[in-house]
Amino acid sequence: MSHDRTSGNDWANIEKAMSALPDEIEPANDGWSAVKDKILNQSGRHTASIDSGMNQRVNQPVANRGWMPYAVAASLLVAVASSILSIKTLSDYQAFQQSHEHYVAQQQEFQLLEQRRQIIKASFVEDFSNMASKMDPEVAADIQNNLVIIEQALLDIRKAMIAEPDNARLTELLEETYQREEQLIERVEQSFSSMRGEA
Repeated sequence: MSHDRTSGNDWANIEKAMSALPDEIEPANDGWSAVKDKILNQSGRHTASIDSGMNQRVNQPVANRGWMPYAVAASLLVAVASSILSIKTLSDYQAFQQSHEHYVAQQQEFQLLEQRRQIIKASFVEDFSNMASKMDPEVAADIQNNLVIIEQALLDIRKAMIAEPDNARLTELLEETYQREEQLIERVEQSFSSMRGEA
């Protein structure tokens, strides 16, 4: 059937040839040992050059190390400058913090004054609208005009205080303007009392 059949005799010949082969075949020339030797030689030369460089640095005469005092002096100078800068920064921060605390306290005081003013003014505006018809028109117009002038002055002073928060004169002007408005309202309300016949 198939022509590829191998006879028993052929198998015997193959087995005989295989048993005649050596157990292990070694290469004719071992290339790895040459590579290993070359690496070791180069590594030894490199280590020797590093050692000789280190010995040269250690054995340098003191004259070649003249830069050391300058390096130490420069380090000290940097440390002193850094300390001075830190102290100045801390001082500036403390001054800023005090200024900020003063500004916040001042704003709270003005807020209380403004709240009080708004309460007084709201009551006055209601009384004024009821009594204006019984007043001389020129007097009523004069009162309204004065209130508008005071209101505008307060706005201008507050705007200036934002630009110059440390200006003590602006603070005084603001307080004086609040007082003038309050005095005007008190005088007008006294006239209302006399008009009603309460005085």
